[in-house]
Amino acid sequence: MIFNAKNEENKSTCDLVLSGHKTVTRRPDTGKRMYQLGQPYAVQRGRGKPGEGQIMIVSVLYHSEWIHKNLEGRPARDINRVLQLEAEREGFLSWKGLLDYMAKHSIDINNTIRYRFKLLKNEEK
Repeated sequence: MIFNAKNEENKSTCDLVLSGHKTVTRRPDTGKRMYQLGQPYAVQRGRGKPGEGQIMIVSVLYHSEWIHKNLEGRPARDINRVLQLEAEREGFLSWKGLLDYMAKHSIDINNTIRYRFKLLKNEEK
């Protein structure tokens, strides 16, 4: 799985994955789930780049399902707390930072699949 984005502090999401600080990623919904639950994937900085670690997908949800499950019916204070925590899981400092990144890259967050993963190992350099 390729992680070549940078967050608001210009930190590489690949580095955040390898340090265990990024545990969620949203990818555009292309009509099929690109990554499968329970499967391991190499962590790469770009297409054709060497793997630097390995993750396993532990949860797959469409963004709309995640919204329904985690935000609907909650008070605004709780929603803000959940969104902040989710932004941090994505490797961003804030939900606004995540949305700004998505907008900059012409990604409609409402048309994404949310993959939660766990770090299995880092490759020694």
